[in-house]
Amino acid sequence: MQFTQVEIKADQNFTEILIAELSDLNYESFWEDEEYFVAYIEKDNFDESVLKILQEKYWEAHITYAFSGLESKNWNQEWEKNFQPITVAGKCHIRATFHESLPNIPLEIIIDPKMSFGTGHHATTSMMIEHLMDMDLKGKNVMDVGCGSGILSIAAAKLGAADIFAFDIDEWSVENAQENISLNHILPFKVAKGTIADFKNRNTHFDLIMANITRNVLLEEISAYVAHLQTGGSLAISGFYETDITQLETAASAAGLSKTRQLIKEGGWASLVFEKS
Repeated sequence: MQFTQVEIKADQNFTEILIAELSDLNYESFWEDEEYFVAYIEKDNFDESVLKILQEKYWEAHITYAFSGLESKNWNQEWEKNFQPITVAGKCHIRATFHESLPNIPLEIIIDPKMSFGTGHHATTSMMIEHLMDMDLKGKNVMDVGCGSGILSIAAAKLGAADIFAFDIDEWSVENAQENISLNHILPFKVAKGTIADFKNRNTHFDLIMANITRNVLLEEISAYVAHLQTGGSLAISGFYETDITQLETAASAAGLSKTRQLIKEGGWASLVFEKS
């Protein structure tokens, strides 16, 4: 498989959001240096116009880039070399199969490094896991929007959720989530390919809906999430900055939700939990 390497220089305050944006645009792997970061995408999926759009959208980041073709390589194997386990809030240990277990940590999630988003290292994922660990999920019905590696669904299952429906627009993520379900020795649950619009006729209502995506997608889809949410159910969201909170709260309130919890982490990343009253 042929890849294109893109070296991006920008204001470091924008690195995480640029990586998040590129992750939604078929970029499959990243590594950071002190002055720049490098992103990799399959050659057939590369589109320079996407980079020009990001330059305009984040003009204050002063983005410059250079790209070149690469020979075929096992990028999962390369990524594994730099993947390290992480513990969230002292209660959840996230590791790969080639890491040792920590018996003293109550919740353990095994995620084999692949190209899918969701290893717990990003602030948005760790905040969502913190929310889950503070909820009573026993016997609950859960939807995972944009599931990536399946990490949040697996956490919910281990915390007692009875039924889980997860989906993602990326076929690779669907496959990776299914693989990670098997690694964690939990009851299998449905993982589908698609967006919330593809499941609008699904009659199931959920006690919890999780969406760790991006601000614009959340704003566009929040009313669809609410339509699938039980009265008294919770919507947990992340993938945006502290400066986006007011806009998301306004949209959530208009859809009949009230805020019950928020977290803000390093880099200004934020996460919110709402309740349908």
